[in-house]
Amino acid sequence: MSPAPVFLNRTLLRSATLSSRAPLSLASALSRPLGRSFAALPPPTGTKPVITPVSASSTLPTSSSASATASPSVSSSSRAASDTLNWEQYLQKRRSKKWLETLCALPTTFTGMTIGVSYFANTELDPTASIAGFEPVYVYMAATFASAFGGFLLGTPLGGFIWRVYNRRYASAIERMDRKFFDHIAKHRADPTIQSVNAAAHPIPDYYGEKIYSLSGYRKWLRAQAKYKRKAHVDQVV
Repeated sequence: MSPAPVFLNRTLLRSATLSSRAPLSLASALSRPLGRSFAALPPPTGTKPVITPVSASSTLPTSSSASATASPSVSSSSRAASDTLNWEQYLQKRRSKKWLETLCALPTTFTGMTIGVSYFANTELDPTASIAGFEPVYVYMAATFASAFGGFLLGTPLGGFIWRVYNRRYASAIERMDRKFFDHIAKHRADPTIQSVNAAAHPIPDYYGEKIYSLSGYRKWLRAQAKYKRKAHVDQVV
């Protein structure tokens, strides 16, 4: 056998082998996932990374929304505070009402007396005449004091009206505490049927609890009621 055909056969066999391997390597390369290969590659030089801007409104609440969410809680807390009063606060408000009524009664009393004096001082008197059997001087003096007393009576409701306007946010709480307070007074005060024969000389102390303006005053009132009950019981036994 000559060497030329052998060499030709080997060359043909090698080319056939290479041609058969090329499609396999290309198919295997195409079958690889492209994402991993691109993710592993570094960004090209000379390019800046793209940053997507995030609006602040999508992550943080604005001041208007924050105030809108906070305002209901604040209003509900203030409403709850105005709807509830403890005994100490309630008694303090009773004291402030009493002081305001007294304070308003002073100028109204002075105004009533001034009106009475100015009117009767400019009225002519007839010494020979009498009014209902009394001398006119005494009648005019009594009328002047009556006008002053009328001014005093007018000042008390005026002070109460001003106090209610000033404390109108606590109106429901004060009304509720008033009922509870008078229920306590009616429960713990002395029974008026056990009064002694001389009830005018020994009345039940502070029957309506009008002088109670503090917790210590309430405890003092309870002691006075208990003392009166014991004394009335002893008088009935004797």
